[in-house]
Amino acid sequence: TGSYEITWNGAVVANGGEFGNEETVILSSSNPGPRPTSSPVTQAPVTQAPVTPAPVTQAPVTPAPIPVTQAPVTQPPSPTASCIPFKLEVTTDDFPEETSWRVKDADGTVVIKGNFNNKGTFMEEDCLPRNVGDYKFIIRDSWGDGICCNEGNGSYQVTWNGVVVGSGGNFGDRETVTLSTSVGPGPSPTPPPGTCIPFNLVLTTDDYGSETTWDVKKSGTDTVVLSGGSYGDFVETHIEIGCFPDGEYIFTIYDSFMDGICCDFGDGTFEIFWDGVLVPADTMFQDSKSVTFGSATRRLRH
Repeated sequence: TGSYEITWNGAVVANGGEFGNEETVILSSSNPGPRPTSSPVTQAPVTQAPVTPAPVTQAPVTPAPIPVTQAPVTQPPSPTASCIPFKLEVTTDDFPEETSWRVKDADGTVVIKGNFNNKGTFMEEDCLPRNVGDYKFIIRDSWGDGICCNEGNGSYQVTWNGVVVGSGGNFGDRETVTLSTSVGPGPSPTPPPGTCIPFNLVLTTDDYGSETTWDVKKSGTDTVVLSGGSYGDFVETHIEIGCFPDGEYIFTIYDSFMDGICCDFGDGTFEIFWDGVLVPADTMFQDSKSVTFGSATRRLRH
């Protein structure tokens, strides 16, 4: 049995054998032929862009509390039945080495004292035993011009049992403040109105303070409500304090030598304050001088 097969451009396009007179096969030039074998494709390396991680929000962490140990606080001395707090503040003038101070007991024994080498403000605190008699605070200036106001604006302030009992700076050789031990164990409460009126005496002696004494009596009686002196034989300023019920009183100052406190042997003088008001008084005398003060003096304020 006859047959034929036609391959065109490498591909079988026709075959057979059963036909009559002829059989036609069209061979197209547009036939691309068999698909060539593909070369392996090399892929370009893929570079990945850097990935930025999203910000992570952390929950706040509360640290465990750290125990804090407080440093011990030193409290000033407290008043007791056997001890009265004393506090001194001093601002020196331009010559601090001229200034010194001391506190004496009723027997004249120095219980505390101090002086200054540098200019500035200084503080002293102590608690003094109660005594049968009173203490005396004495501040001195060796040049005799005080601590104010020729060579700087120095000053001092004495607080006794929580109450300011003396202050100043414009003095000469020295100034003295009486510290009474009859106060109670703590600052005295403010007396009810009309119960107690403050009395202050500022007394500067002459060169013979041992001749000087004074007292305060209720008017019309011989009852002494306050007294002081005698003093040392040198010029010295003393601040005496008291508090009396409203009424009329007589202050009397005495000089045993009967030459007063001014002006043969020093320029002594005195000032009386009643309820904060200066009581007018002639300070020149020989053997004694009396000054009346009280309710009428208070009315000078109004």
